[in-house]
Amino acid sequence: MIGMMRNRARIVGLAAVLTVRARIVGLAAVLTIVAVALLLIRAIMTGSPARVEHNPPLAVARAISQQTARHNGLSLASLRVGQAHPASHTALLIYTARLPHAAPPPSTAPLPGVALVAERTRPRIARTGTTRAERPSPPAVFARNLVSGPWLTHSPLQIAVSMWDARKGVRLRPQLELRPILQPLTGHPTMEGSPILYAGHALSATLSVAGLGNGLSYHWRVRAHDMDSGVNSAWTNTQGEVVRVHLTPSAAPALTLVTPTVPGNWVSTRGFATNWSQPADPAGIAGYAYLLTRNPLAQPVLATRTAKRSATFVAPNDGKWFVAVRALDRAGLWSPVARLKVEVDALSPRAQVSPVPDKAINPLHAPLVVRLALNQPSWVSISIQNSQGQTLRIVDTPLRGRGSLSLTWDGRDDKGAAVANGRDSVQVTVRNRAGAVWTTTRPLLIEESAPSFTGAGLTQTGSYNPYDNSLDGTEGVTVTLDTPVHLRVEAIRDGQTVKSWPWQAIDAGQVYTATWDGMDAHGAIMPAGNYTFRLTARDAAGNQSTATTAAVALDRRRIVVSLNGQEMWALDGDQVLLHTLVTTGGPELPTPLGDYQIIDRESPFTFHSPFPTSSPYWYPDSPTTFALLFQSDGYFIHDAPWRTVYGPGSNQTDGTPGGNYTGTHGCVNAPYDAMSWLWNWATMYTPVQVRRSFTP
Repeated sequence: MIGMMRNRARIVGLAAVLTVRARIVGLAAVLTIVAVALLLIRAIMTGSPARVEHNPPLAVARAISQQTARHNGLSLASLRVGQAHPASHTALLIYTARLPHAAPPPSTAPLPGVALVAERTRPRIARTGTTRAERPSPPAVFARNLVSGPWLTHSPLQIAVSMWDARKGVRLRPQLELRPILQPLTGHPTMEGSPILYAGHALSATLSVAGLGNGLSYHWRVRAHDMDSGVNSAWTNTQGEVVRVHLTPSAAPALTLVTPTVPGNWVSTRGFATNWSQPADPAGIAGYAYLLTRNPLAQPVLATRTAKRSATFVAPNDGKWFVAVRALDRAGLWSPVARLKVEVDALSPRAQVSPVPDKAINPLHAPLVVRLALNQPSWVSISIQNSQGQTLRIVDTPLRGRGSLSLTWDGRDDKGAAVANGRDSVQVTVRNRAGAVWTTTRPLLIEESAPSFTGAGLTQTGSYNPYDNSLDGTEGVTVTLDTPVHLRVEAIRDGQTVKSWPWQAIDAGQVYTATWDGMDAHGAIMPAGNYTFRLTARDAAGNQSTATTAAVALDRRRIVVSLNGQEMWALDGDQVLLHTLVTTGGPELPTPLGDYQIIDRESPFTFHSPFPTSSPYWYPDSPTTFALLFQSDGYFIHDAPWRTVYGPGSNQTDGTPGGNYTGTHGCVNAPYDAMSWLWNWATMYTPVQVRRSFTP
């Protein structure tokens, strides 16, 4: 306090001396000194004592500046004496000050400099001093990368900038210097933002930088530029902020099934383990997400489940599963999904083996056929072994699906020689895709024997209607034997042979088919009833075998519609059981000609129009009692409660189809009583013959 009072006294004394001297030198010198003092009072903000040059005018100016600054509540920040120009007798005072009520600049920003010219005093005439224009204080700036952390994982780089100034109405422009990390910062901006008018509140702007090279590192800094005065703020960071560009995620991990497997990644247990590789990534791998799923396209939830490179899974049931794994790097990028298919088959393989013949067989004439049904896809083999347990021959198959299959053995060993007669055995081995094995062994007696039927049956079982030959074909009797034979087929009804086929030579294993069109030897349709077929096989040695097929019922029912006569008949062969008038489709929607069969029976049944209401063919819902569908496009034989007119000409009147005097939409309309009888008489697949004309 005492020192301050002493300094104040010194300044006051100095001012008194200057006043006396001014009277001597002249009024011009006094005005110069006063102008210097006023300029300092306006601009000085903060200050500290500076070294005083041994120059009276400069010392006077310095003292007046400090005195007037303290008197006005200001603080002189810095004051230094510049080099005087030798010819002008002037000196330069440079100071830095803090203005009251101004926003504080960042700590790294240099404070502005203001130049002051002080005139040296001459003994004769005092020369008036002049001052340079006042230089404003610089703006302030703050900037940050909008992406937290040092990694840039998506382009462009965006930098948020805040700027402010001590004065309103100035235009501020953000300036960015960004260079590769190996290039030093030079202080020259590489990018500028748009100028913004400062109105007293902090200005916000975003600088976006695109085109940064993936895998490269950069350093950057930002400053604010006052476009009115040309003053710049300090850079936000002397060394620059570092950003590493990492736009591409790592590759997907490579998955490996650890649990013992067979080709195709099949495992025989529902619990299994997997490993995976760590993808190369410049940011490093932070962890992994994984998932066990049935969906081959499912993706793990984007949340780290483990930092390890392995996991154990338990499948809830058998079948095809997928392990999905993806890696998360330390920059926050997820890799593509790696998937591993795992086929789980914990079910033990099984096979239902048909009985192997318990009587003697001669596989040289008729190969041994082993039929079996698999419970799951498997590999199957049969092994022929003699009574000493020696393997004579192995016959195997490729992978077969679930269901029936057969394997044959021709009676020869693995060297092609015929196997001797004896009591041998056949071992069936089933191995599933997961490697599990099941076996069974059956006895086998090999010796000369009569021919054996290995297959016999009918192509149409249950019933056969010869009027359906154009649709279902003729009846067929199929026969297979284990040795080459001559075969005869006979049709039997009520114990009597009604038709026979000549002897036919067939080979072992050949499927022979004898066709029957329902006719007798004279070309007439045989009577309705049950028929069987007797098969007689005789080999070259004279051994003979017989077999009889299951019975088949000969059905002769048929329905015939005449379009010209608008009539319909129900017949058993050629015998008329029903005759009635009908109405068929009109000229625009005719009933189709051809051979058909009943494929659906409905009672009751409501017809719904397939046509839009705007169509002239549209009709409201039409309930009926009996309907027989004979063509898959929707053609029925049915009763028509709305119709009373049937017969010739009932389908020829112009008008909307479905009326009492117009044709149908293509169906066959029949009176109720006739339709009731027909519906109960006809069966599924009863033939329907639509003819232009017909005479029974």
